[in-house]
Amino acid sequence: MIEAPSRPVWRLPIAVAAVLGGVVAAGRPPSWFAILVGFVLLVSIGLMHAAVSVLDLRRISFPALWWILYLGTVLVPGLVVAGEHDHPHEPRFLFAILSALVTVPVGMILVNRVTGFRRKEISEFFARASNEGETSLHREAVFWAAVLVSACFVVLYLSEVHTIPLFFLLRHPGAAAEAVLLREESFKLLDSPLRYAYDVVRRVMLPLLITIALGQYLRSRTGARLAGLAIVAGLGVFFAALSLAKTPVALIALTGFFYWYLYRGGRISLKGLFIGTGLVFAFPIAVLLELGAGSDIKIWTLLEGILRRLFVLPAELLYAYFEIFPDRVGFLHGRSIGRLAWLLGQPVFDLSGYAYGYVFPGLSGGIESGTAPAPFLGYFYADFGMVGVVLGGLIAGCIMQGVHCYLIRRGKSVVTLAAYAFMYWAFWQANLGALPQALLSGGVGFVLISVIGFDMGEKVLRRATTSVLTLRSTGQMGRTG
Repeated sequence: MIEAPSRPVWRLPIAVAAVLGGVVAAGRPPSWFAILVGFVLLVSIGLMHAAVSVLDLRRISFPALWWILYLGTVLVPGLVVAGEHDHPHEPRFLFAILSALVTVPVGMILVNRVTGFRRKEISEFFARASNEGETSLHREAVFWAAVLVSACFVVLYLSEVHTIPLFFLLRHPGAAAEAVLLREESFKLLDSPLRYAYDVVRRVMLPLLITIALGQYLRSRTGARLAGLAIVAGLGVFFAALSLAKTPVALIALTGFFYWYLYRGGRISLKGLFIGTGLVFAFPIAVLLELGAGSDIKIWTLLEGILRRLFVLPAELLYAYFEIFPDRVGFLHGRSIGRLAWLLGQPVFDLSGYAYGYVFPGLSGGIESGTAPAPFLGYFYADFGMVGVVLGGLIAGCIMQGVHCYLIRRGKSVVTLAAYAFMYWAFWQANLGALPQALLSGGVGFVLISVIGFDMGEKVLRRATTSVLTLRSTGQMGRTG
């Protein structure tokens, strides 16, 4: 029996000190507020440790990583942002960002109680060897069928887009304004019934297939597997890079890095961490350098801008949502959720588009599809007020831990590890945008469907093959008789 890792008690004061440092940086001298934040954080650490364990770098589950990133992208910068503003709804904002530290892990614990999930299952998952032998021909056929379908979507996309932003930028380095407009037209504003499918293939299916191909190669280390990985990775990186969007290519590297982390049972060197980080940021920085060709912009300046986008801007946008609702716009009561608005017979409210106009007035630069998505709390607040904030945290925790339990208990196969690796990013997106978006176009739902589809496809092919062999054997026996 594998024992759960001991509690990383010595790391807890570091986490508390980091957040209290954010309180001080926010210019909040009242000691009662610092004490309140420290108390909520300690409660949250206890709840998270009871749910999935936390702050152990050798066993970081994707719910634990969500919690760590929440501190860095929402809580600490949120305290700083609140200290820089003076708004009557500031207490609501502070309550919201603190409440998620409690409601989300409570949701996880509720799922554990219902499913009987125990924390030591995470340690066993990381420690055990793969339970999958040599990949069967049936699963191999399903995998390459998925690759072929994805390749067909790539071809269809190329036939519909008149000007490829990547090719345009390579021919016209420094033409930033034109390239950005082409990027918007190539996906967000593309007039095609397959636009959503293209985005899912680009952001979800091909990264997942590349990660599976990487896992197959790491298990066998054969030339054929390496060639297969090169084919799938080449297709995925090519399609992801066409629009000049920085996230899809970075996602491929990020998911591969997370797979490597899981494959090694949570053991990774400092050198591997630096290499993985470099691969994640390589394409975004290359695009920004090409867009700014001819200027004296520095790589460090670009990197600072990317980090600000990931770890500061989400909190600023979330604060703006509390400024907008309910002073400027009344609570939406579900109108920001497309399918719910349709069921209610109400027009859909473009929440992130409205927020973009509010936060960046007059800075569209001719772009009509600008968006300013906030962390998931902002959407729940805009729709249902403070009740939505509390219930939204519980819902997010239940969904996250439900997916976690399912994948942990599937066993450590290549497909399961690839899906688990993708979930690190998929739920990270909840700190950057709406929860329904993370579940749908963000990939959670499609990855789960793909995992189930791989199993079903393999079973169907296996049964079909067995039936054919049985019929042939029966026919041969009849002729012999």
